[in-house]
Amino acid sequence: MDGHTMSRLLLGLCALGIMWSVGMGHASAQAPDMDAAAAAAGAKDQPDGGGGVGYAGAELGLGQVDEDFYATLGLSLAFRLPVPKLFCDDISDCVTSLNTGLRLPLRLRLYDAAPEDAGVIRREDWDELSDYARIVRYVEYGVRTDPLYARLGEFNGAVIGHGTIMNRYFNVLTVDQFELGFNTVLNANIGGVEVVLDNLFEPEVFGLRVYGRPNKFIEPGGFWDRYSIGLSLVTDVDAPLEFERISADIDATQPLKVTREGRLVPTRTANSTVIGIDQELVLIQNETIDFTPYLDLNTHLNHSPGLYLGAQSNFRPDDVLNIYTKMELRWLGEEHIPVYFSALYEIERESYFGWEGQGDPKLVVLRGLDRGAIAGAYGELTFDLGGSVVLTGSYEDYQGPDNASLLLQLQLPSIGPLSLGMMFLNAGFDGLDEAFELDNALLSLEGRYNVTGNLYVLTEVTRLWRLQDDGSYQTVTTWQIGGGVALGF
Repeated sequence: MDGHTMSRLLLGLCALGIMWSVGMGHASAQAPDMDAAAAAAGAKDQPDGGGGVGYAGAELGLGQVDEDFYATLGLSLAFRLPVPKLFCDDISDCVTSLNTGLRLPLRLRLYDAAPEDAGVIRREDWDELSDYARIVRYVEYGVRTDPLYARLGEFNGAVIGHGTIMNRYFNVLTVDQFELGFNTVLNANIGGVEVVLDNLFEPEVFGLRVYGRPNKFIEPGGFWDRYSIGLSLVTDVDAPLEFERISADIDATQPLKVTREGRLVPTRTANSTVIGIDQELVLIQNETIDFTPYLDLNTHLNHSPGLYLGAQSNFRPDDVLNIYTKMELRWLGEEHIPVYFSALYEIERESYFGWEGQGDPKLVVLRGLDRGAIAGAYGELTFDLGGSVVLTGSYEDYQGPDNASLLLQLQLPSIGPLSLGMMFLNAGFDGLDEAFELDNALLSLEGRYNVTGNLYVLTEVTRLWRLQDDGSYQTVTTWQIGGGVALGF
């Protein structure tokens, strides 16, 4: 991106920030789960307990992974129960929800193309201890703005602080592996704590943020109670640098070795840690508008710092519509990759193509940066029509090639008998003309149509990463069509 383009982008984002000067706070961190078959079951999910609270269901379909075709069988149970809100100081609103989604997914091989695999059940789905945890998709208590929030299972986009170190982080991105993660947030009047752990079985990525409101200790009750300051640390304790190769003499020209479980074998690792200090002030806060500017200074240990000047906003013109925005101007030191623990980090830690990377581990690419200090910008916008339509888009770009990122997400939980969900994420491209290329992009499409009663038909298309036999990651498309039955309760 040249200087003139960068200037136009920065001015445009500043203008958008002024036009939509309306503050989101930390409430926008994670998108809600679309509970499978809930609409078909007629299950309601209101914390006050109105209507049903969940469903039990079964699905049968036909699908494909790589070259093989499978009969897909899924047994599911999901419910949302009203439970007491712990540490609640508002007696008029002391109820929150406990959300649980359980699923047993099985792929039964119908057609085995070359290379042939033994067994009817797809082995890669169940060849590690952590794979059995995939039965627990999620157990979630409350929402992030409650005094206590906790989630166990698959992340739907974990965030630390303002998201300048870790943002929309997914712990499950590959076809063959599942990770049982843990994310919790404690919010109190004087401050709070945020914790992210990628995998309880083999923990590698850990995030911690502690924040406080100093005026609560000095002169509580005034305007400056709205000011907070936080300290963050996010680390990958075993970030890979090199991998074992097929050749016995570790010939750099030979393919990487891939284990039977579909993993690379690191021969050299290092600790990759980002620390940061953040400040924010809730400048405007009323029934219609919130506006919160903030300033984050992050440093990748043994490397360079990055400065993030931004604002979060939330505009509520009526009881249904919410408009969320997030705008940032960013200055990056020579060896600084913004939002290092990004949505795609689980793949990028082993194979990174952003910032002119050629598929080397992300820490190797970081250490090799030789571009000088640069500037960039990030913008995010969400329209939420009472949960019935949720549309999110974000875009970022910087000076230099191969560093743009685009996210589009749409949720339509119930349009009569139809429910739809879509997410598209592409990173490491150069310019909008490459934004919608599918290579190395994350894609998820899901549609369900309630035929009659408790019966529904479904179609799902996903594009996730799979480790190939030569040790390279490639995105592969999996699909499923079928139907199911869901019984609400």
